[in-house]
Amino acid sequence: MCQFIHIFLLLIVCSTSVKTKDDDSKLLSFVQLFRHGARTPVMFFKDDPYKNVSYWGGLGRGQLTKEGKQQLVELGRLMRRRYHDFIPENYSAGFFKLNSDTNKRNIESMQKYLQGLYPSITESQYDINIDSSILKAFISPTFILQYLKLTVTSAKFRSFMKEHKKLFKYLLEYGKLDVPIPERLAHSYVVYDVLTTEKRNNLTLPEWTKSVFPENVTELARAFGKTMGYNRKMQKASVGPFLNVLVDHFDKISNQSTEERILLFSGHDINLMCLLNTFDVFDQFEYDVPAFANSIIFEMREKDGKHFINGYYRILDHPDLYPITFKGCAFDCDYREFKERLAVVRMNYKLLNRYNLDVTTETFSKTSLYQSLERLF
Repeated sequence: MCQFIHIFLLLIVCSTSVKTKDDDSKLLSFVQLFRHGARTPVMFFKDDPYKNVSYWGGLGRGQLTKEGKQQLVELGRLMRRRYHDFIPENYSAGFFKLNSDTNKRNIESMQKYLQGLYPSITESQYDINIDSSILKAFISPTFILQYLKLTVTSAKFRSFMKEHKKLFKYLLEYGKLDVPIPERLAHSYVVYDVLTTEKRNNLTLPEWTKSVFPENVTELARAFGKTMGYNRKMQKASVGPFLNVLVDHFDKISNQSTEERILLFSGHDINLMCLLNTFDVFDQFEYDVPAFANSIIFEMREKDGKHFINGYYRILDHPDLYPITFKGCAFDCDYREFKERLAVVRMNYKLLNRYNLDVTTETFSKTSLYQSLERLF
């Protein structure tokens, strides 16, 4: 009986999240932000035996792996299956707007995604807008300073840090990084990243990890993810510029002033964390710290002359897209209500620069603590 119920529920999830909506609404546009594919570690442990590039097929730090490239090809194929009636049969430059962070792994991820959509596409057929101003807004002094304040002033996180004091001490002692991260929670997230990446590549983890990985370290990684975009000021400083672009695009779609129908962004785990927290849905995915090639999708649809937004989250190695709601709005979120809810966190890039230029943040940006955390973020 339990097995039958499990299968029945699985069928319900698949029917609502894999295919496009069965109703008579019309898809007008979608915007997708995905994390780049699997990469080599950005940092290693101080005494890590796997620093040598020979363990990574000759790839340097933070480079997209063969597996990572395939993950993005598969994501493109998934989108082709889902939106086969919407995506043009042949690539049309005016139909797409391609955006990528400046990192090589992000650019390559976008290229592989496009190969999933169009197997015979060549690089000469498309242009990628390479810009970090939207996708790396979270390296701002304002965001990082707010993160540090949160970990020491929030009763919730102070309690968490105190409860896990011994674990933090253990990781700082045994999990020393070759690029030191002095803040405990951020350091733990890097430890999680290194260990999960090495394990995924079938490398034997050090003896000291057996008592704390994966369960304990993953718990810390999720706590770090929960801090990203935790309050309104952090949301403005991190995803405010992206949400501004999102709304501007959907405004143009609703008043029919653009030919672009699909906006794609090749970003980072922190982009996804901040978006999920901004929409208050991070905790819906208890088992997930945004993995490589995870993505969030925003659809604009029209029915009876009205525009609304649907949201979906895609998790690596899961065949389904999971419906999400936007902080109290219905799943079919009326576009005017969607805009109203985002008004408090939207931020254009010029305003963001001013937002970051106060005496406190300017002083903080010159400290070694900021510079070490900037490397992580």
